[in-house]
Amino acid sequence: MAASKGLTPKEQLFVLHYLGDAEHNAKRAYIRAGYDATGRSATVGGSKLLHKPRVAKAIAAGLAKHLGKLDCDAERTLQELTRLATSDMRQAVKYDKDGNLSYVASEDLDDATAAAIQSVEPTRNGLRIKLHDKLQALNTLARHHKLLTDHLDLTTAGEPIRVVEVIRPVAALPAAE
Repeated sequence: MAASKGLTPKEQLFVLHYLGDAEHNAKRAYIRAGYDATGRSATVGGSKLLHKPRVAKAIAAGLAKHLGKLDCDAERTLQELTRLATSDMRQAVKYDKDGNLSYVASEDLDDATAAAIQSVEPTRNGLRIKLHDKLQALNTLARHHKLLTDHLDLTTAGEPIRVVEVIRPVAALPAAE
């Protein structure tokens, strides 16, 4: 781990366990690294380690190395999501002039259509072609581009709304009789 410069042995173990955990769970990495942890202390300790600049840098370097091996960065991920979101079943099947259905041979499929196919299964009547979930890909892209949000942003031009206190004079009370 090249980016482990300046890390303690336990911090190095934490980084290794954090990167090795499929869910990148800081609590589990904290415990597996050998830190004393009881109750919430593992959660708190893992969170504190994630916020240490040296540890965060080592984790970022490890993730970048891993993603480089996969040839999967943010741009590539968006390209793949776009392929799924813009997939079209008509690229995988053909209808002749009599309305008979035939399938495009796999070697004749373009890359985008091939990537969009989740499975091909034989049935009694031919083949069943199932595409990846187009709606899910569209939702993911819409969220990425902030077209859909789960919260209401109460800011003005990126600045928080200022609360202004308005004081009104109290109307004169009628005189007691």
